[in-house]
Amino acid sequence: MESPSRRLFRALGWTLLAALAVGLYLAYRWAAQPELVTFPARVVAGKIPTFVLTNSAYSESSGGRKTWSVWAARIEMDHMPGAALAAIQTATLTGIRNGILYRVPAAQSASAAVSSSPSADEPAATFRADQGHYAVGNLAPVPNDITLAYTVRWQLLLTGNVDLRAAGGDHLRADSLSILEMISRRTGRLERRIVCDNGLQVSLKDVRVQANSARYDPAGRTVECLDGVRGTFREGALQANSLFWSLKDQTLRSPETVSGTFRDFSGVWNGVSIDLKHHRLYTNSAEGEIRIGNVSLPALP
Repeated sequence: MESPSRRLFRALGWTLLAALAVGLYLAYRWAAQPELVTFPARVVAGKIPTFVLTNSAYSESSGGRKTWSVWAARIEMDHMPGAALAAIQTATLTGIRNGILYRVPAAQSASAAVSSSPSADEPAATFRADQGHYAVGNLAPVPNDITLAYTVRWQLLLTGNVDLRAAGGDHLRADSLSILEMISRRTGRLERRIVCDNGLQVSLKDVRVQANSARYDPAGRTVECLDGVRGTFREGALQANSLFWSLKDQTLRSPETVSGTFRDFSGVWNGVSIDLKHHRLYTNSAEGEIRIGNVSLPALP
């Protein structure tokens, strides 16, 4: 039978062992406790991650069809957190070269345009610029007249020495302009406009028009010039507050008062239509002077 002293010695041993274990545990907890360090406050919630490409080609698509492509010295792309890598919301481009704008498929509606994408992407225009900013939807400002009539799907703002040449020979130059792809609220059709509100020069062959504000339709090859227009052509020159130019039909029209010259006439027209192809001018009324040169008058008897 075990003696009382031996049982006491064993109990003390277990007690010391338990105390040692508890001490080691407390020492571990104390050593692992992190030191509280205060950093300056920094908001990171909702931050959009950015991907950067340098000296690279890039193309953008919508509804399974290619819409535009460029080569740029630097491309910064942003997309919403959690979205797919290809779901770009905005992009900033620097040093744009070899830009290509592809045609919108001929379709009755935007949904039909998506489902009937062409087998080969057909260029509608080429362009270059110092900088560009791409945005989906209304993530960038849109002119009021566009907002009222259309729903914008995307827009590409080009700035700095912008030079755009359409497939039909139409040539656009500006300090800045915006390419917009939109859905008409009235017809549901997918359309494009090239918009400029700070001075646009449009030229085709020997015809050149300079407008303070303009809306160019690359599909119909028409340009609506507003807020002051000057134009020159083979037979003369004109100046008006507004002007409509059909580059495809080679006609200039204005319902307002137009001043200028046409062949030997210099003056003012009240409503004018100029057929550039057949070198004819039509007007409601005119007031001005006709130059007569190198005319021999018969001598009086």
